Amino acid sequence: MPRYVYSVLRKLLTERGRYFDKREVLNSDGRKLLEEALKKLVRYDPGRKRLVRRVRREPSYEEVLRLAQHLLGDECAEELVELGAGPYMYSVRTVFDTLRSGEA
Repeated sequence: MPRYVYSVLRKLLTERGRYFDKREVLNSDGRKLLEEALKKLVRYDPGRKRLVRRVRREPSYEEVLRLAQHLLGDECAEELVELGAGPYMYSVRTVFDTLRSGEA
């Protein structure tokens, strides 16, 4: 995976208040960053087009987190979320959490 993609995902997840609005959807600055990273990702690995299409269609925090978990692994994505937690703690329940708990 290109370093640029990792650095953009890191920036988006750690600076949540700057790139996501109150509905947890990417704002225009966040979309520009993500779009450049997704272009590089598809150029590097065309097999991920389906995942990229999903994030482009719904650029919510949960989808960006899902992309990070898929590309970086669960532990690395969780570390990024913890870095960007700030003074407020958010609870984002992902598909992976549901699968781990067996509620699916």
